[in-house]
Amino acid sequence: SGHDGVVFSCRFGYNGQYLASTGDDRTVRLWKRDAGDADCKVPVTALANYESALEAKAIVHPRYRYELLWTTYGHTARVWDCAFAPSLGMLVTCGEDSTVRMWDIVNGGRSVATMKGFNCLNAWSIDVDATEGIASAGGNDGSAKIWPLISQIALNSDLGDDPASSPESSPGMHRFLLPREAKQDAHEAVDESTENANKEEGLSDEDSGKKKKKRKKKPKARNSAQNIVGMTFYAYGEGDGRLLVVARSGKLHSLDLASGAWDKKMTWSGYNPQPSAAMATVDPKSASCIALRPDDDSVAIGMSRGDIAIVTLFNDSDSCDQISFSTAPHIALQAIKWIDRYNLVTLHVKGIAIWWEFHSSSSSAPPKKLAVFDMGTVGVPISLAYDVVTKRLAIGDSRSNVALFDMAICCEENADNKHSPLHLTRSLHGREHVNDLMFSADGSKLISGGNDGCIAECIVSTAADGSVSMYKGISVPVPALTGVMRLWQGPSGNLLAGGYQSNNYVVLDVTQGCQIMNVNTGGRQRSTTLDVQFSARNAIAALSGHLLAICVGRTDDETELLVHSSGHLSNVQHVESRHSPGYYTGLSLHGEFVNGVSWIPTEDPDTSLLLSGSNDSAVKLSCYRNGVLLSTKDLPTHVSCVRAVCASSHSKSSSCLLVTCGAKLITSFYLLEEGSHRGSRGHSDPKISKLCQNRLGNSISMDHRMNAVKSVPLANADASEKYDFRHAVLAGDSDGGL
Repeated sequence: SGHDGVVFSCRFGYNGQYLASTGDDRTVRLWKRDAGDADCKVPVTALANYESALEAKAIVHPRYRYELLWTTYGHTARVWDCAFAPSLGMLVTCGEDSTVRMWDIVNGGRSVATMKGFNCLNAWSIDVDATEGIASAGGNDGSAKIWPLISQIALNSDLGDDPASSPESSPGMHRFLLPREAKQDAHEAVDESTENANKEEGLSDEDSGKKKKKRKKKPKARNSAQNIVGMTFYAYGEGDGRLLVVARSGKLHSLDLASGAWDKKMTWSGYNPQPSAAMATVDPKSASCIALRPDDDSVAIGMSRGDIAIVTLFNDSDSCDQISFSTAPHIALQAIKWIDRYNLVTLHVKGIAIWWEFHSSSSSAPPKKLAVFDMGTVGVPISLAYDVVTKRLAIGDSRSNVALFDMAICCEENADNKHSPLHLTRSLHGREHVNDLMFSADGSKLISGGNDGCIAECIVSTAADGSVSMYKGISVPVPALTGVMRLWQGPSGNLLAGGYQSNNYVVLDVTQGCQIMNVNTGGRQRSTTLDVQFSARNAIAALSGHLLAICVGRTDDETELLVHSSGHLSNVQHVESRHSPGYYTGLSLHGEFVNGVSWIPTEDPDTSLLLSGSNDSAVKLSCYRNGVLLSTKDLPTHVSCVRAVCASSHSKSSSCLLVTCGAKLITSFYLLEEGSHRGSRGHSDPKISKLCQNRLGNSISMDHRMNAVKSVPLANADASEKYDFRHAVLAGDSDGGL
């Protein structure tokens, strides 16, 4: 005993050595069998899918007791089901919070990964392929979800409250400290700036001392995360991945992600011993934003006072080639966005945006101002999208307004004139920020993601007289996201969204309802940068690679960078899978709640079979190969909802027993015939025959259901006789009967 309230599931693992339980109290508990009398000890075979007669005897032996090993918390609602993943040493659970979670058996139930993606409140059932480590879960949105658990261990880190607390123990997360020299430079920059300001104002040492006392609290903040202007990933040389860090000390730092070493440093500010005249006005302490130029050869660094430096990335010298220009009279620069290699847009307070064009023939010439856009709002522009076909520019601000401009018209007028929008749509996301914008392929729709956790669609139409209008079409909340930060179009045309759920950064395939990535950043206010590459997998987007960097300020004056990666970083070993890295596939196999799922073992390592039952009265057997759905076969429909399914097979048999149950206490039995699942390479259409149907009584109401069913193969009583393939099936109904 130990649970408070109802116990919803119990699962034996490792041939009865462990027992896992979940319940109404939102806990997951693991129990270990006491060693007891040596006479009853049996060998443990982790990957066996059933207990032998001797092992079953040991489980119920009076000298054996199960002692509580650990209790863990993580689910925010009731926990419905659990399953062991013995090949990985993990326990997988699902619950009423619509999440599937993975726990480390050896390390006290430490949370390893949280998997989301159900468009519903409940993930009802979970099962794991013991040898391959593939988990499947069914929810009440009518879908069955599939996760390769090895990928989840490597790519989804659940770090608890603070990822900086134990980064080495978090899968896929790696820690780096910014070189100490960067902070020493910051001290010098602050001291020199204060001294120069005192001289200009004619202050005495005593007067300046008073001012210095007021500024004593600032250095600690500058030495932590505030010393960083921004971060971005880029390719150097032959394509080696690197992390670029721009510091307010006037330095550029480059981290080699392959070796984990800070191998390059350059001066980009006026603190260079021999600064150029063009850079004399740039003050690195006022730097506020950065943007990597397409082709990764330079970076734009913006100052809050309106100055911009275009810095060429690392060469053979200690200083870098750079040009600078001013956006005056429009200062208070907030963000920089590159349209392409030769066009840059700067975003300023009070709804102002400026388009700059660089000369393609000269890399040292300052840019030309093409147009000034005025949204006519008091919000701060923070996002934009440009449609090359229609030459329209959309800008979103911090007050949930989106303005549409015609770049073709703006370029024909005086560059200093402020251009009003063709159309302004207000309160697109309530009063929250418009974080990202994206045009559809034909330019007829504008899609936006906001801090309200919704994706909104605006229709852009052109009247007969040429006038352009834009109106809000639909707005839908994104499951599991409280704020949408990024939008992408996947390789199959799917809409992808990235954003926050609490402190976790999550990437979802919105079209298919699939979670692609989930990383705990330790706080959504921390500075982050993300680089992702997507690939198509069946009609669903998959993540072929990702890099996520998180800047963490510490109280010991160190600036810490956490890098989460799907690849290899310095001295870090990842679990390798025989298949290419995958995240998971999510398909709507049913029209209503999926109440039960069960994996069917196969001898073909590339092929998996999944049995699922739903409230739509349907039972389906799905065939997957290398994570791709090949076919789905419908079994006979039940008279009403299907509440549970299971499968069992003998090790010496090439056939498998399938059991389904549901309303009116009906239990149906099927035979998956020989060759259909054992060594099923090339068999995408498994052969199934119905054995019988069991119905307990004739006058049974529709609400009286069989809610749970399990089957196990029975060993022969006499080994000399012909092998008899029999199974024991146990079912439980809604009235508590077995």
